[in-house]
Amino acid sequence: SYYSWGESWQWQTWLGFFASEDQPVAIINPQEFALYPYEAPFTLFLANRLWAEHEEFFQARYPEANIQLVTPDQKLIAVEVLDER
Repeated sequence: SYYSWGESWQWQTWLGFFASEDQPVAIINPQEFALYPYEAPFTLFLANRLWAEHEEFFQARYPEANIQLVTPDQKLIAVEVLDER
């Protein structure tokens, strides 16, 4: 998972500081990551380790996904999907 401590509501509140008032923020259980019903546009913040487990499946669903490194050690990434297919 991206966050290794705390409760989901804490991270949702924290992410809310970076989102506009009309921008939805959701914390997704890592076990549900690949099958969650995302609606573009969206950005996921996740551990590269989790991405590696589901990259092939996710890229098949969202071939337009763009991956950005969040931390210099490449352990945390952002996956951005801007357009609907």
